[in-house]
Amino acid sequence: MTRPLEGIRVLEFGAFIAVPYATAILAALGADVIKVEPLPPGDPFRRGRGSDDVYFGQYNAGKRSASIDLKTTDGRKVAHALVDSCDVVIHNLRPGKAEKLTLGYENLTASRPRLIYAAVSGFGNVGPLTSRPGYDSVAQSISGLFSLLAPANVHEAAGLPLSDNTTGAVAAMGVCAALVRRAHTGFGGLVETSLYEVSTMLSTEAMVYRPPAGAGTAGSGSSTHSARSQAFTILCADGRVIVLALGDFEGHWRALTKIASQLESTALVDAEGLDYSARVQTHSVLQDRVQQALGTFDSGRVLTLVQESGIPATIAYTYAESVVRPDGILHELAAAPGLKDMIQIGMSVDGSTPRRRFEVPHVGHHTRELLVEAGFSGEHIRRLEAESVVYCAPSLNDEGGALIATGAKLPSGPRSEAK
Repeated sequence: MTRPLEGIRVLEFGAFIAVPYATAILAALGADVIKVEPLPPGDPFRRGRGSDDVYFGQYNAGKRSASIDLKTTDGRKVAHALVDSCDVVIHNLRPGKAEKLTLGYENLTASRPRLIYAAVSGFGNVGPLTSRPGYDSVAQSISGLFSLLAPANVHEAAGLPLSDNTTGAVAAMGVCAALVRRAHTGFGGLVETSLYEVSTMLSTEAMVYRPPAGAGTAGSGSSTHSARSQAFTILCADGRVIVLALGDFEGHWRALTKIASQLESTALVDAEGLDYSARVQTHSVLQDRVQQALGTFDSGRVLTLVQESGIPATIAYTYAESVVRPDGILHELAAAPGLKDMIQIGMSVDGSTPRRRFEVPHVGHHTRELLVEAGFSGEHIRRLEAESVVYCAPSLNDEGGALIATGAKLPSGPRSEAK
């Protein structure tokens, strides 16, 4: 399969999750992604385990790593040389930091009008929160998203990096949109997003239905998503939980009350005629009634009854259960050396899922290779390494190192049309 972004080169100045996830998506779609990292130990998300950290690998497999000290003048010159061959630059540096490193939008695009520049921050580049570091749990909490996801009075950090991952996907979407525009206009442009903005976007429903100031929180009663979407849960006699989604609000409700009647339960008798608004307002009471009507039966029987009645329903699986299910619902998870499972991106193109490459780069594994591609001589690279401007990871199979030793040059990697 020809991957849509074949020939596009992306330079990533990213750490942790949001930007690495954006570039992981772009890499799966065919882009050649160069990850610029500090000198060893590199991206702090490696957590001291180099390329062996499975979680790090999920976000960085298939990329090339260049280890550069951007605090040095020569390091910044190396970075600029890499920019020259790239279509996209993306970073998650705090606002103002890129400019101090001469890697800001104006710095890089003045002589490169076709360059697409993407910046991901914690809280955007204006306002009182601009200078704060942005992390997923902070963004979820300050945007109010965490209050919608966590049960009342639960004082624990978020259970998954929802803001990080979604912000990465939004950034990747923005880059793809900018590439399409460049194909029409010939010019690049600036793409910006932040963890806070995306976290707020994810809270759209709560924002629309938020109560007046001082009227309580958006976490109970008629204000909940479960009430408006008419979702119910049933803890069955065998300990399994079934989730019902009554999307056809009236039809599915009538079907559910009919099932309760067939099971000789009176729990929903007086609720059969309630309209949607009344059911939203009394959702917590109805949740108890649904549990009373169906909770004394095993999950297999309940699931059969509701599905045969046309009600969308499923057992609530754990993550451990979901990835080993044999029914083919999930996209294939491909095993890889060093990675238990490589999670592919959730889309297909022309009927095929874009496959991510499995190799997780060591810090600086491709530094020599990339500098040779950028026109640096072997002597120059050795000097930069000796002065700790760059780090070139040793490798017996390092094609770049072997070619430098013979004075040859590597062919250029995937390139798009001239900038």
